[in-house]
Amino acid sequence: MIVAGVGMRAAQRLKGKLDTYIEEGEVPELSEEFRKLTLQVIVEALMSLPAEEADRVFPEVYLPIMEEANRRVLAPWRG
Repeated sequence: MIVAGVGMRAAQRLKGKLDTYIEEGEVPELSEEFRKLTLQVIVEALMSLPAEEADRVFPEVYLPIMEEANRRVLAPWRG
């Protein structure tokens, strides 16, 4: 299955990032890491683009839309 392979590669990338945070004594912003990871999986599974390309393009396009959607859920009276 394509999605299983995509998911496994994504988990390995996340593990590598988390290992780096541990080695450097830093605390990761997990919500941001998971948002990027989710985009990477979607983009690779649907468009066959590598994670680097997903990181380069999609956060700029997708994340502002999601942030606004979240604000509207939390404050639906906003215009």
